[in-house]
Amino acid sequence: MTQPTLAIIGAGFTGTLLSLSLQAIAPAGTRIRLIEGTGRFAAGPAYATANPNHLLNAPAGRMSAFADQPMHFVEWLQRQPKSRLPEIVTNEATFVPRSLYGAYLRYLLERGLRRQYVCRLDLVDDHVTGIEELPNRVTLLTGSGTVLSADLAVLAVGLPRSAAFHPEIPVLEAAGFWQRDPWAPSLHTALDPAAPVLLVGSGLTMVDTVISLLDAGHIGPIHAISRHGLLPQRHSTAPLAPVALQPLPNGLLPLVRFIRNEAARAADWRPVIDALRPIIPDLWRGFSEREQHQFIRHLRAWWDVYRHRMAPQIADRMAVAQVSGQFQLRAGHIIGMAVDNGVATVTIRSRAGNDQLTVARIVDCTGYGCDISRNTTLLLRKLFRSGLAKPDRLRLGLDVTEQGALISAAGVASERVFAVGPLTRGNVWELTAVPELRRQCVATARVLSHRLTRMAQNNKPADDIAPWLLRFRETTTRANKGHGVN
Repeated sequence: MTQPTLAIIGAGFTGTLLSLSLQAIAPAGTRIRLIEGTGRFAAGPAYATANPNHLLNAPAGRMSAFADQPMHFVEWLQRQPKSRLPEIVTNEATFVPRSLYGAYLRYLLERGLRRQYVCRLDLVDDHVTGIEELPNRVTLLTGSGTVLSADLAVLAVGLPRSAAFHPEIPVLEAAGFWQRDPWAPSLHTALDPAAPVLLVGSGLTMVDTVISLLDAGHIGPIHAISRHGLLPQRHSTAPLAPVALQPLPNGLLPLVRFIRNEAARAADWRPVIDALRPIIPDLWRGFSEREQHQFIRHLRAWWDVYRHRMAPQIADRMAVAQVSGQFQLRAGHIIGMAVDNGVATVTIRSRAGNDQLTVARIVDCTGYGCDISRNTTLLLRKLFRSGLAKPDRLRLGLDVTEQGALISAAGVASERVFAVGPLTRGNVWELTAVPELRRQCVATARVLSHRLTRMAQNNKPADDIAPWLLRFRETTTRANKGHGVN
């Protein structure tokens, strides 16, 4: 049996968790290369933030990296020195700073790199600029000029940021009015604390930005704008009993009516939304393409604010700022921006008509892009040009099989190149939180391990494993049924 080699591109949450899952179950002697341009765990803006008031949007008891060890993160927190958790009571209901979760994931990766498993895990300090699939291997071209070879490769990179939505953005950015990175220290550099600020977007990134401004002592007006003008809802402060929603009706509109009725009948709508999460992939695949487009166009914003919630203490601060009038959220879209006499003027169109705001800074809180074909990294552009990958039919991410294999421009599923995480959201929709990503990483690790075993034994690509995968999905669905999610 030859020594199998597997390359994972991206050492964020998904790449790290997939590496650790593979390290435990891959064939003996497998070499796992985790490739990351920073040479370390890639926390990303969410977990890299140093602001202790940027909290997880789920309690600690739902954030374990391991489904079979639900208290793993809580127990790690409880082992930390008190200096690291000032005034934080660590239990499963605690909403802790996201920087601590980043430290937890970094600890898991470092532990995996130190441990002497039967599979070797290496962290490669480089970035992949190109991928070529050959009949018997995958070759990866890196930024350093090194060519790496592997039996299988997995894309575990995050989604790219939104493209500039207005032609005047470069002008505003050059003049210091446009802030592309909401988490950067430059957010309030040279900003008059009493000056008005505009935040574009109204999701959790916007909430982070408001908290950052308030923590910096900003006392001026904070405006936020999005198409629907919706604010994320708050988490409950008390544990809520799970609910059962079976049987569910077929079709998007009957399902929406059913969920609304169930939420109205329940004592709290949150368990109703939570009960949907484990079955979202099956529901999503059951929708027609027209229904999926309808959801994205008309219902996505509503789903997001009820699904992606604020920690209670963050929701309280947002409410205070809103009641005082300092924070103002409106529905509309930007139709014009200009720099004039040292200020930025923004023209907004809403149902009430056009309005103008004069602000000292505009912050992009829109997050990742909605059309991956327009908002791509160099690596993704090369994959599209070569035909090895193509956007899914909704352009939310990459087109992949249920096993995660890339589907080429010719419609052929790859034998050796896979994707995990948000890049595959067009296939399952809900892939941003720990339970969904954790479940996908475990399933993908099993698929890859099986394939590596067959390839090592036969020295050829594995046969179709769909029947095996179906049995695994049925087993995990039964195991996850009734369990809480974040």
